[in-house]
Amino acid sequence: MSGYYTCEVTTQELYETVTKKHYLLVVQPPSVPPEITGVPLEIPIKEWLKIQCHLPWMNVKPQLEFYVNGRRARHMNDIQVQKILKENVKGRKRMRPFEYSIVNEDGTDASPFEDDEGGTTTVLEFPVKKHHVRQGKVEVKCKATAASGLYESETIVNVPVMKDSYRFYESGASRNFHCLVPVDVKILLQILIGLLWNAYQNILK
Repeated sequence: MSGYYTCEVTTQELYETVTKKHYLLVVQPPSVPPEITGVPLEIPIKEWLKIQCHLPWMNVKPQLEFYVNGRRARHMNDIQVQKILKENVKGRKRMRPFEYSIVNEDGTDASPFEDDEGGTTTVLEFPVKKHHVRQGKVEVKCKATAASGLYESETIVNVPVMKDSYRFYESGASRNFHCLVPVDVKILLQILIGLLWNAYQNILK
């Protein structure tokens, strides 16, 4: 039913006719909100998180946007990276807005793309860092909009982060960060230190 609608008014005495028309857009939204897939049960720090947001078919082209901890994930490209480096060299406030990659399933940079069923899919990739972790998790939201805000829908998921990969504590006014090393790695380090110490003793002899 989308199309131009016309209203025509005619007077009886002067036989004048006035016509006006205007385009009416009828939006048929999907019956379900955006679906986020690829969420791991748990992810360690520095690992790449790759998740998809899919919206079923609708009669107008939607826009899908990702938000990480409430902030919009902006796509990173070479021009933006050069701008960040230039700003940092000048001694200004450190910038970190373009740390995310929004890509197609085939790995090419692109806007949301249509799948075989007519739906729209967007993929978000980024390495999980300490500043992403809030209360042991990373909040990711996919927001779908269409027709200048006439249609809006969103889905939020929480990605748990492995505690041993980001745990730290505060002591007094200073922060002491501790990296929790697995037991087998500690043993290897002790053996390596022992070998280096023996080699050092032999050199002194």
